[in-house]
Amino acid sequence: MEDIIREPCIINISEMLPDSVECGCTYPHERTVKAVLIGEIESSLEKITDYKVKPPYAVLCDDITYHLLGRKVAEYLEADNFILRGLFDEPYWLSKLNSYHTIIGVGGGTILDAAKYIAYKLSSPYIAIPTAPSNDGILSPVAVVFTEEGRKTFMARSPLVAIFDLNVLKSAPFLLIASGFGDALAKITSLKDWELGRDEKGEAYCITAERYILTGINLALKGLDYFREGIIEMQGLKNLIHSLIDSGIAMMLTYSSRPATGSEHLIGRYIELKYSIPHGVASAIGTIIAAKIHQLYNPHWWSEKSYSYSSIKKYCERIGILITFKESKVPTEELVNAVIDAPKFRPERYTILHKVKLDREEVENIVKTTTDPE
Repeated sequence: MEDIIREPCIINISEMLPDSVECGCTYPHERTVKAVLIGEIESSLEKITDYKVKPPYAVLCDDITYHLLGRKVAEYLEADNFILRGLFDEPYWLSKLNSYHTIIGVGGGTILDAAKYIAYKLSSPYIAIPTAPSNDGILSPVAVVFTEEGRKTFMARSPLVAIFDLNVLKSAPFLLIASGFGDALAKITSLKDWELGRDEKGEAYCITAERYILTGINLALKGLDYFREGIIEMQGLKNLIHSLIDSGIAMMLTYSSRPATGSEHLIGRYIELKYSIPHGVASAIGTIIAAKIHQLYNPHWWSEKSYSYSSIKKYCERIGILITFKESKVPTEELVNAVIDAPKFRPERYTILHKVKLDREEVENIVKTTTDPE
């Protein structure tokens, strides 16, 4: 049995990062995240006052994460607990939490993004405590909320502090852990899409963000070695966490999702919303397809075998993403539509799908050869 990790490992993020002048780019190099604490929750919570957060605290969670960790966090901090159910009602939550100095999100992406957005609108410090390593939005400034008007994406502010309790994260459903790896793999194509924007459209680029994305990709790939028949060893989880952290840092530096989301997310968004597929799973399916298109039509595609379309597909098969997708019963025709319609979601974000205008027959051939388990 693996030891419980009690004393947190502290990563002082803001001290590690160069400013935009040192980097030589035109991005803002936001350095909102002061520290990432990796360890047992109570010993990590002991440290948060080092980062100028103070009561009163509001802890936002859902019904599941309240029992999993939210209640424990609230009791330890003598905080008030709030449960988010259903759609996000912005006026209600801004009024409800207006009197609190610090907002703490405990949960998955939906809860963390809601807490992030509330804290941003209230100009309050925000602490992120994820309960599943399912995507790379934990440290990013991007917030996605689901309202009566539908899915809305906002630029908000990254957390001041993020706490990763590895023992809680390791207990997450395997599908959510696999989803995290899927989102990490997506950077293989998103980075190449960003390069296309730089080289063909004169788009701004940041070599520091690029470095963090590349480090994150390689950490995730090494983490895949620790998968054993639907179980991840602690070292593999640590690799995944650090990969997601690095991707979040890249988005914080640029104050944009550009380094971490490209053609693969545009494809994945369609099937994620229509078929309620986990974000990272949908993004991974999009990555396989986008990688195939890059490999066919982008002469500057990766030369590394570990980044090839066939390797990406094998990674997804190893962690069960292809089987999960097959079980979701998304019709092939719908996946074809997802590829064809993808550029319409973000016409201003140049990707391989904007560069190469594929007809339906070409897309059908690509989709049929990419998404079936071998």
